[in-house]
Amino acid sequence: MAVSQGDAKTEVTDVFYKSRSLALSGKLAEALSALGAVDDSQLSRTDLGLKYFTLGVWAKDLEQYNEAIEYFKKSLQLNSVQAVYAHFYLGEVYVKKNQVKDARFHLDLALGLKPSSSIRYEIRFLLSGLDMGEKKWKAAYDHLSYLERKWRYTHRHPEVLWRMVQVEQERDRNTRACNWARKLYSKHPDHPLVYDWTYQLELAKVNGKIIGCSARTSDLKSRIRRLQLSGNSDRARKEIDSLIQKSKPKDKFIYDEILAQFYIQEGYVEEAFQVLTPYFQAQQKNFDYLMLLAKAASRAGHYQDAVGIYYKAYEQRPKSQAGRKALFSAAFLSYQFQDYDGASRKFEQFIKLYKKSGLSRDAQWHLAWIRYLRGDYDGAVGAFSELLVLREKNRRRWSKYPEEKVKYWLAMSHLRLEQFSESRKLFAEVAADRGLSFYSMASFYRLKVLPASHQLPGLTRLADLPNVRVPASVEPVATTAVVAPESAVSEEAESEELLALDGDEESKEDSEEENGDSLMDESWLKTDVASSLASEPKFTQYMERAQQQIRAGHFDLARLELYSIEVKTRNPAYLKMLMAAYEEMGYFNRSAYVSQIYFSNDRSRHGINGVRSIWRTAYPQAYEGFVKNYSSQFVVPKELVWSIMRAESFYREDVISPAGARGLMQVMPFTAEQVARLLGDETFNSRDLTKPVVNLRIGTRYLGRLMKKFQQQIPLVAASYNAGPHRTEQWLSKFGHLEMDEFIEHIPFVETRNYVKKVVRYYGIYNELYSRQPASLAWLSQHIPVKVSSRPPARETWESIQ
Repeated sequence: MAVSQGDAKTEVTDVFYKSRSLALSGKLAEALSALGAVDDSQLSRTDLGLKYFTLGVWAKDLEQYNEAIEYFKKSLQLNSVQAVYAHFYLGEVYVKKNQVKDARFHLDLALGLKPSSSIRYEIRFLLSGLDMGEKKWKAAYDHLSYLERKWRYTHRHPEVLWRMVQVEQERDRNTRACNWARKLYSKHPDHPLVYDWTYQLELAKVNGKIIGCSARTSDLKSRIRRLQLSGNSDRARKEIDSLIQKSKPKDKFIYDEILAQFYIQEGYVEEAFQVLTPYFQAQQKNFDYLMLLAKAASRAGHYQDAVGIYYKAYEQRPKSQAGRKALFSAAFLSYQFQDYDGASRKFEQFIKLYKKSGLSRDAQWHLAWIRYLRGDYDGAVGAFSELLVLREKNRRRWSKYPEEKVKYWLAMSHLRLEQFSESRKLFAEVAADRGLSFYSMASFYRLKVLPASHQLPGLTRLADLPNVRVPASVEPVATTAVVAPESAVSEEAESEELLALDGDEESKEDSEEENGDSLMDESWLKTDVASSLASEPKFTQYMERAQQQIRAGHFDLARLELYSIEVKTRNPAYLKMLMAAYEEMGYFNRSAYVSQIYFSNDRSRHGINGVRSIWRTAYPQAYEGFVKNYSSQFVVPKELVWSIMRAESFYREDVISPAGARGLMQVMPFTAEQVARLLGDETFNSRDLTKPVVNLRIGTRYLGRLMKKFQQQIPLVAASYNAGPHRTEQWLSKFGHLEMDEFIEHIPFVETRNYVKKVVRYYGIYNELYSRQPASLAWLSQHIPVKVSSRPPARETWESIQ
């Protein structure tokens, strides 16, 4: 492990350096021995308290529980500032030793010391277990119902549900117990707690006892889909086959619907269409059936059929939100498959009928865009100009369509009319955005290919452009969002993004080298906390605990303390100190978040050349050792790996999406299994995808496959990473004749379209920040070199490109 000059000095002066380095390398037993050998007489009272607290943590992790108890007690006798954690860990140890009275005592003390929310949740989970053991069902329920809300979208949620089922059964509230059981059954079918459950929920057992609950059709559909998303497609198909074999004639349609949805998800779209078609006469008034049939038809290439079926569904419910979705889908599908006349008529019909719907603004945009695609550039100039006027009148309603986007395509319309002066003026305005939006980058490269007499002098690098305005919008931070149900969306708030038009219904969703410690610059730890935080005394305790925890190597605990400061301050000096601390510990998602949210105006006002350090914090070289290693091994630009990482997880290594995608690069388990097979890795387990070394190896290898398949064209690689290479091939076959910026704007999946723009933008920024000779993005204004020679596949295949 490399040691910097700063670290060499620290090794001499800090008694925790050696043990910390061992612990961060996973050598806990050696770390425990090294720290235990430090002479107590050489330590201050504060360091002595930290020593015994740290020994207690490592002994606990090594399951040396008696020793851990003694160490934690010694740290408390020394008035350690880590008291809240010492009591929490003592309570945890006593739970494991089944010493209930002692466990409650210390857990209650820890709660009284007002720990961070994460620790508070863990304490309440432990207390719920103690209450269950003592048959205090109401007390257990109170803890668990609280945690069910707090942990609903985390990996801990199934554990809470499992306990909720047991508690409600003991309270003779079987209806509620079954509600919790259905959530486990439908949303977490691959969790170890319920992995032995089958499609027959009524036979499922909890602690050896049959719970006797029945599953609804919606639960079964959700279960099958979750199994597919978690890489258990074979198991899902077996359950469907068993259902069909045991079904009564009256239930056959229901199970065939489930089978069709399974086929669609697997890419067997023609099979799905064939399964559904025989029911048309009997089910033509069934709205949900029509929407599923239309989806299967569109994916299978029966475009006219799909448009007609969507329109028929709209006619059934013209006054409902679902009906509006059906009409917009019919219009959008006509546009997607280049029936521009039909699309225009339906979009105009939509605007006339539903003026208040947010989708009417999407329809107005598409009408302008269709004029451009049809070559009616004069009409496009008028339509885009009108959008600018509408946006100026009501910026809030039109905020989805930023000024730079409309101006860019207005400039392109002038360019196609060879009105070079008008296009140059507009491109220059958009390109001058120092926040470096996607459209500013695209404008920069359009300016470079204007006829020589109309070019701007001195165009060399994006970062060198003069600024003429500060953009009104700030790029949102990537999150694993929770989408409100359709019924909760107002008519005004309706948009393409909420329709998942022909896309997936659910979002996508260690090695010892480079463990984050060897290159730490610990100068910030020498800050005089008392004086720097004198005006904010409530922060002093948080910072003091964090500094101690970092010295000892307890980075997870330090992060909790720093986050307690982060959520309570807007002081730039404190925020910059937090960014430095987060980055040094390897919590790039937190440092980047602070820079992204609280220093966005600084970046936009001063540009890269003005505040390069703040830009670099927002766009870090996260997990640099792994990224450089695998990008070199699999021939992928490292800037692309970081761009994908930022777009997918915002540098969070443990994130799991609702759809089951995992880790830094949000790799789906099934995809990961296939990539591991290509790598010859027979030991791979998809649960390891939350480990950076595993995730980056698998994700970068997959990127290498896509780079080879799509001839290093970054936008096509990004589109394929998000929606699948088979879909990118389908789009290339339909509108691959367009230039790259036009192709990107034409991508039919809203999520993928926006994703590609983000990745291209991030790729440009990473190159500007870290490359002496930034890679050119000139392909944005060029024709696409990739040609699709045969009929594109309906699903991703793993045989042709290795």
